[in-house]
Amino acid sequence: MAAASAGPDVCKLYELAVEGLPFMEKKLVQRRLKEAILKTSCLYGVPRSLQALLPLFAMIPDDEIDHYGPRYESRDSDDAQKARQEKGMRYFDTIWGEEAAQFHRDRNFKYQPDLCKYLSHPIRSNSIVTRTLEKMSSPHPDQPLPSTRRLVTQHNDDGKAIIGRHGLIHGKHTPHGPWIQLLWSSESLPPTLSSDDDFGLVDTGMSNNGTIVRIVDFPPRSKGLVHRSITLDYIFVLKGSVQLVLDDGSRTKVSEGEAVIQQATMHSWDNETDEWARLFCVLVASEKPVAGGRILEKHVLFNI
Repeated sequence: MAAASAGPDVCKLYELAVEGLPFMEKKLVQRRLKEAILKTSCLYGVPRSLQALLPLFAMIPDDEIDHYGPRYESRDSDDAQKARQEKGMRYFDTIWGEEAAQFHRDRNFKYQPDLCKYLSHPIRSNSIVTRTLEKMSSPHPDQPLPSTRRLVTQHNDDGKAIIGRHGLIHGKHTPHGPWIQLLWSSESLPPTLSSDDDFGLVDTGMSNNGTIVRIVDFPPRSKGLVHRSITLDYIFVLKGSVQLVLDDGSRTKVSEGEAVIQQATMHSWDNETDEWARLFCVLVASEKPVAGGRILEKHVLFNI
């Protein structure tokens, strides 16, 4: 489940497994789940393992958490342990940033004092850390540009802000050429913020009745498809340049670092360069535009 980015569902598995069990046997189930997740994290990455562990720790009351962990002191010297822990800290500081990394260390070591023995043990050299970081930012197979690291905040039962989701969002190749990474969406305005669902997995189509945040990568020497969605769009060019083509016949070059505010106009995006272009797009559902007393309708003749 962790390997398939379904780590939060470990909570459901735990509830099914411990139903009707006495307290001490529940702690044993916890122990086996934690061992399975941590010891296999080298196969699918530490971030995915923590996506499974964090929700599990969050749902179990503090006084019911199993703190047991295997001990390695007899095998390794204090200096060796310290060196590995420092490399592990540097690894997570680089991935998450120092503040977020420290938050997760404090939170997880509270429940699993020996977590560093699992997580830092494979990190024995700077070259391994470097290769791991490079791999994490690498694109999905066949995806031309890197996947996007996404963090989603939410509230715990005490009303405190926490990182609820963290991981890479890979692209989907559309039939007409671009690659699209759906980062998040909401089904209505104003959005509902009390759900535990991953709204980056929703099939929104081109637009919906709420909001959509996506990254779109346009191939070199490609022509976009003319369309109008009934949305107010905030577009920011992250990489390369594109031509904004409007139905008045105009073509306007938009380069890296520049933005477009699209007010439900008929348009397309052409990439006339030899490099891939990347756009960051926020779509907000809007009223149908009115021009010259005429209501303009949605015009989308393709699927994404």
